[in-house]
Amino acid sequence: MKRTALIATLALVAVSPAVAHAKPAKASKRTLTFSYSNPVGITSPAANGALNCQGPMAACWDFTTVKGEKTVAVSAKDSTGTPIGLQVFTDDTYDSVQTFCGSGTITVSAKSATPVSVRAAFDPSCQALPTSGTFTAVITNK
Repeated sequence: MKRTALIATLALVAVSPAVAHAKPAKASKRTLTFSYSNPVGITSPAANGALNCQGPMAACWDFTTVKGEKTVAVSAKDSTGTPIGLQVFTDDTYDSVQTFCGSGTITVSAKSATPVSVRAAFDPSCQALPTSGTFTAVITNK
């Protein structure tokens, strides 16, 4: 019995450094794009939540993160490459909004999937009107 306990203890001591120095999770990165062709036109989150989200020319982009992803960097440009105003919602009720000119980064819970909604919005501090262009999201686990 003592010999078995001694062997088990030695085995645990031998494995402990390997466990302590285990590699961190491998970095992951997803890039998503969406073409929009219809401006929302105002910067009111309440109005933009559900506006212009139907039809073939919608300016609304909805996607979901997956468990383990922590950061979403979003950018929006018009068809000439000029930054436009955008709003990013992280709930289905459109109560939680962050507004950016051109690009911005949000943090989401890594514990579960998070719905993300992006809307083109007129922002006087940006150089372009949101008439048509591209949204891009880079989603990472860092």
